[in-house]
Amino acid sequence: MSFLNLANFWVSIKKKLLLLLVLTIGLYLRVLNPAIGFPLLHISNDEASAHLAALNMINSRTLVSNALYSPLGAYLQIPLIGISYLVMLADRTIRSADELKFLVLTHPGYFLFIPRLISALFGTLIILVTYKLTLTLTNSRKS
Repeated sequence: MSFLNLANFWVSIKKKLLLLLVLTIGLYLRVLNPAIGFPLLHISNDEASAHLAALNMINSRTLVSNALYSPLGAYLQIPLIGISYLVMLADRTIRSADELKFLVLTHPGYFLFIPRLISALFGTLIILVTYKLTLTLTNSRKS
């Protein structure tokens, strides 16, 4: 009887390790975007337009986004931009909000890692959602 439980435990561990491996590979592939240095990225990419919308929302002090997409991407970025600002203040990279504004104006892609990180996390979570949905559908067919 204990061997049967051990076998079930090993099968469940193998499934979880395989899922963890797939999630790790998915995150790695999503973070490794082949167009990471492409100049057109600031014009045509969804991440860049949501990023510019977040910066515009901070600048105009409004909750309304001017992007073509819903403002969710901008709402998720604003706290991360704030954390980056605080880290840069603590690191003495910048000394005031005016210096941050100057940095953003002169280097428009400087904080583009924030929407890329959010996009990579959501893209990787899609793997988990697909896995759970597939498990649910296959289990409902068996019963």
